[in-house]
Amino acid sequence: MPLFYERSKIKLGGSVLHSGHEVYTKAFYQPEFGDKMPIIYKKNKISNPLLSIFEVAFGELAALFLEKNLTPSQRLVRVNNNEIEGLALEHISYTIARNEILPNVFYKFDESNSQFIPVAAKDTKEIPFFFLNQFKHGFFKKLLALSKSGDITLNIESLVSVLATSYTLEEDDLHKANLGIYMVEKDKKPQIVFFKIDHDLMLVDSVMSRFQARFYHWFFHGIDAFNITKRDLITFPFLKDSSNYYWPTVNRLISIEESKSYKLDEEREAFASLASSDEFIKNKWKIFYKHILIPPEVVGITLAKHLDSNNPVERSHIALIMQAVAIRQSKLRAVLFSIPKFRDYVTSLSADDCEEFGENIVNGIETSMALKIAEQIRATIIHQQELCKPGGGFVVGDTPLHAAIRLQDYRYQDTLQSFGNYIEQKNENRETPLDVAIKMTKASRLNSDDLRTDAFCIMKHLLREGSSKTAYFKSIYKDNIINLNDYLYSSPYINRINTINNITDFKRLLGEIGEDYRYSLKMQKDLAIKAVLRFININKDKINLRDELLTLKAGLNGDAQGKKAPELQYICQLRNQLWIFRIIRGFFGYTATQARINSLIDKELKRLEPSSPSYWSFFKSKFLNQDGEIDELSESKPGDKKP
Repeated sequence: MPLFYERSKIKLGGSVLHSGHEVYTKAFYQPEFGDKMPIIYKKNKISNPLLSIFEVAFGELAALFLEKNLTPSQRLVRVNNNEIEGLALEHISYTIARNEILPNVFYKFDESNSQFIPVAAKDTKEIPFFFLNQFKHGFFKKLLALSKSGDITLNIESLVSVLATSYTLEEDDLHKANLGIYMVEKDKKPQIVFFKIDHDLMLVDSVMSRFQARFYHWFFHGIDAFNITKRDLITFPFLKDSSNYYWPTVNRLISIEESKSYKLDEEREAFASLASSDEFIKNKWKIFYKHILIPPEVVGITLAKHLDSNNPVERSHIALIMQAVAIRQSKLRAVLFSIPKFRDYVTSLSADDCEEFGENIVNGIETSMALKIAEQIRATIIHQQELCKPGGGFVVGDTPLHAAIRLQDYRYQDTLQSFGNYIEQKNENRETPLDVAIKMTKASRLNSDDLRTDAFCIMKHLLREGSSKTAYFKSIYKDNIINLNDYLYSSPYINRINTINNITDFKRLLGEIGEDYRYSLKMQKDLAIKAVLRFININKDKINLRDELLTLKAGLNGDAQGKKAPELQYICQLRNQLWIFRIIRGFFGYTATQARINSLIDKELKRLEPSSPSYWSFFKSKFLNQDGEIDELSESKPGDKKP
């Protein structure tokens, strides 16, 4: 059962703040049993419950990717167990109390005298905490200087965790009011621990660009705005390629409030200087490695803490976010393993280190499942260590595209969207990515149910997308290699249709395709088309086929009340990479895949009732070509080159 607060048990108090939300900072929750709990209550932003869903989901993702207890917990607020009215989060002092033993000595900082003033905190309410915007510009530079002189210590792992998580999860809002610290006594001196709040603009490129774009996104964010690059990872946190709007090494002339931006050159330079710190670098590789080791099962479990996987609408939100995270992890994984120093880090890990990664990631998951997932994580690390050893697989000069293929994590359109510029690049062994795929075909299984691992299919896709036929290729293959469509037709999803005898189960299967993170969105859509075609072909003589097709059509396009089947929403998901179109069109619209499926259904309805006019005949005659693809309003067609 998902966690939530019942609105009737929340008591409001104090003044109302307006920061996108209507915020009550002194509210409290009174459970049926136990003491009341102070909370911060936020009503739905612009009265849209979906924005509260995303904010809570992203907050839970942040908690998963961050090290323990570096962000406050959140819950959705529902009315009568159903309608979402907003969200509530705990006070950060409660989060800090889970990290530190009370009573304890904490500190405040007197900027006028540059002094740390001890505070004896006996309970949670007495713990002092601060946000960087509460200090004068240049405060971080001062902290860094004090740590170098030995007067204080910086908890580097917490700082790396906040920065790396913000990078991995496309944070666009890491201004000073969202980056906080608390100062606790360690070894007789203050230690500065960093934390983060407010995650509503995470996954800003993957998800939020379609739902809540700010005005500056129009000017600063293009299709490459959040690319993951070797240069950014090597010089991290000094970003040169990623366009995170608020970032500690970036100066922004346009900001919400002057105190929230990183205004001074010297402060931005202090953050950038962390790139040369050995302690920071070691923690950087550790945190980023944790990020790419988190399996999708854990992401799904994490999201299901707040969203009901038995509710079709909320299940569709889980699938949408899981797919975005899987794509982001895949890109990060490919770039990391193309960096020799990161590969050196992986090979240096001990058995205890492997255990620690597994325990960290599965913390809080039910025991039997946690043990299984932790073992899978350890096995993954061992396999990747073998690949990183001399002669194990990776070669000097391997690009992220080489790495994605070697890691058996090639996501076709998703991978080439980011790394297509490497399609002809050779490594030290004079191998292109195509050559790497050819060498892997000896171990590849025909008709694999996971196309990311299938070297034959990868090879075909690279050729279709413009890879030259190398001398190595010509020495082994002629033109009659496996066709990509043959693989999709042999998918287990397509084969399962033979055992399905009703439209309810078929819609459920289509929904499973949309939830399968192993496929790119384009492949999910291609599979959906093939599934509908197979369903029609094997049910041609079914008495109630007409009714079933009309039910499917209503689920795809909307019934008389305009209600669509949530499990089919991926078919209507737009794939345009340009921010301006995302902002105008949103996340869902009429797609080429939707048009193709409508065309298939209409053709069969016409066969069943030749005299019956087709609902889509006008649209088809105006906009669809003979293959059922949209001409004037098209998405990318198979084989189209990326701009």
